[in-house]
Amino acid sequence: MLLLAAVILMAFAVVILYNKTVDLEHGITAMRNDIKKTEAKNTELKEKIFALFDSSNLKETLGGSLIQDKNPQYLEVKLEGITQAPIPR
Repeated sequence: MLLLAAVILMAFAVVILYNKTVDLEHGITAMRNDIKKTEAKNTELKEKIFALFDSSNLKETLGGSLIQDKNPQYLEVKLEGITQAPIPR
């Protein structure tokens, strides 16, 4: 009698474990699909951003408000009192 009760209890445990495993697999599949959709949206947004900042489109986007400098003057920073650490070889 005790053996029969143990077998029935184990059968229920196996069914419950199987159901949990199937639920977990469905959840993982749903998450993978969500990740793929998110990656696709991310790629679309990146393409739109790159297209917006493309050099040919940038001039059109800004409406000619930028002027190209023929002789640009760059900012020079003088570091006084700062020594460079030796590079180990």
